[in-house]
Amino acid sequence: PGGKKVEASYGLSAPQAQVTLTTGTSTIAGMPPPMTETVTFAIGAASPGKNKQYFIKSSQSAWVARANEWHIKPLLEKGPADLVKKAE
Repeated sequence: PGGKKVEASYGLSAPQAQVTLTTGTSTIAGMPPPMTETVTFAIGAASPGKNKQYFIKSSQSAWVARANEWHIKPLLEKGPADLVKKAE
């Protein structure tokens, strides 16, 4: 973790991207789960330096973390159509 203080230079007040995941468990195939949990991850600015990392923050945590560019860059290069599976 990078700490709990969110600096303006982290770019999290206007993130480059946000990823929202909704999860849950259902015991009946094909039925939505009765309870779900939603978490949003904000992807902020890249840190300077040779080993570029991006500042990230979860909606469920006070901590700011860093993720390596090779984890984050593919997400930033995708559009909505790349993330939705079309029905066959």
